[in-house]
Amino acid sequence: MKDAQVELWFDFSCPYAYLGFTQAPRLAAELGVRLSLEPMLLGGVFRARAVPQNLAGSLSSQKATHNAADLRRYAALFGVPLHMPSGHPLRTVSALRAMLAAGPPFDTLTEAFFRAYWVDGIDLSKPEGVAHVLSRAGRDAQVIMRRAESDEIKNELRVRTDRAIEKGVFGAPAFFVDGVLHWGQDRLDEVRLALGGVVDLPPPFAPARHAHTAPTDLYFDFASPFAYLAVVRARVLFGPALRLRPISLSTVLAEVNGRPERPFMNDAKAAFLRADIQRQAARHGLPLCAEPFGPVDTEAALSMTLAIERVHGWAAAEAFALAVFRARHERGEDIEDTEVLVGLARALGVSTEVQSGELSAATREALALGVFGVPSFVLRPTARAPSLYFGHDRLSLALLAARGDSRLY
Repeated sequence: MKDAQVELWFDFSCPYAYLGFTQAPRLAAELGVRLSLEPMLLGGVFRARAVPQNLAGSLSSQKATHNAADLRRYAALFGVPLHMPSGHPLRTVSALRAMLAAGPPFDTLTEAFFRAYWVDGIDLSKPEGVAHVLSRAGRDAQVIMRRAESDEIKNELRVRTDRAIEKGVFGAPAFFVDGVLHWGQDRLDEVRLALGGVVDLPPPFAPARHAHTAPTDLYFDFASPFAYLAVVRARVLFGPALRLRPISLSTVLAEVNGRPERPFMNDAKAAFLRADIQRQAARHGLPLCAEPFGPVDTEAALSMTLAIERVHGWAAAEAFALAVFRARHERGEDIEDTEVLVGLARALGVSTEVQSGELSAATREALALGVFGVPSFVLRPTARAPSLYFGHDRLSLALLAARGDSRLY
């Protein structure tokens, strides 16, 4: 794209921002676009969005365990080192101010500070840590740190952070292409596509041609539009190795978070997810109704799916599940209405004999495996313990692992 640029908003304290930064310069160079590095104070963004300052410390044990594995997997996929520093998250305001005081271009010092935090274990919350990084980068640490304490530099960081908030940033890394936000290191493919690049791993609907794909359970609830995208795509990508597992998301959330509803989500993140789900659906050629989110009681539909599997087998249950997903997320039908569900079952030539307790048992099994949301992929390779991958945006990682990529377990 002629004269195109990609903005990367970041703070050194975010491991996902570090991972995104390790890839962004190469991506920009490959596509011949300019990478604009935009430092911000993530704590200021969190404060404006009512997000806990120590976000990692507020996670459930299940999600924290998954996130630790997720970071290791992405570091392995990108081929970069990553070591969680003692005391994380550490204050990085001094490092951010020092970089602004040193002045643009920011690329060399951005790399130096990220490496100090996530590879070398240097404490950037201490002046001596910041000075060490500056000196190692060939800068005059004494001069820069003196200027970093000026009102001018302090105000510049505040202004930058306020600008990020105004643009809709709620976390890091935040990429912008033509004013459109792409959040997370797992949206680098979206950034590449937005810049006119090509993404070919894995192809959206290329069926598995591998000799072996590890057995994989995909836990879902009809309430999630991301589960809809995952189910439709994964059926083709994983082939016969995939088995769909209906569970009650409200029960999972109540068990994991102490409440049946999703945790609080700020308006900026909600707006991003509404736009993101539509982009994801369009990218993969899947129809999606205008309002795919919203509360819906799915217990009857989930219980009927389990009943159909017990009576007619997993293939019939899968067909019914797909019919329900399409009714809810493609056509916007009311799947709380049992007449709608019975009509979908009759169209497939199956009957339902719901038995109490089936959905609860299936959900308890998922919880025992560490499932904390949907969609969740649980790989069951013969020589390894089960491995969990959460989210539609982890489908590619789960697929590569199922096909034998040992880096991603």
